[in-house]
Amino acid sequence: MMVKKVKAAPADAVNEIEPIESMVEQGPEAASPAEEKEPEAPKQIRILVPHGFIDDDGSHKYWNAGDVVDNPETIKLLIQRGAHWEI
Repeated sequence: MMVKKVKAAPADAVNEIEPIESMVEQGPEAASPAEEKEPEAPKQIRILVPHGFIDDDGSHKYWNAGDVVDNPETIKLLIQRGAHWEI
């Protein structure tokens, strides 16, 4: 069996890790992730395949393939619900 010797990385090549105590001292604002802006929804979409669902009120919602939707709230709902669409 052949054993290969590996050299250790030089001390200056190792990244230093900031101690957790310093993060705690900075407060919760420093530890929270940066606010991400939600991408702007398109102004108009076309449904590629039929899409439908029954909402919380029991109403049936349905769009045919080829339907063009330009209502911002409906577009947001369709995207959230996983509809297949294109611009």
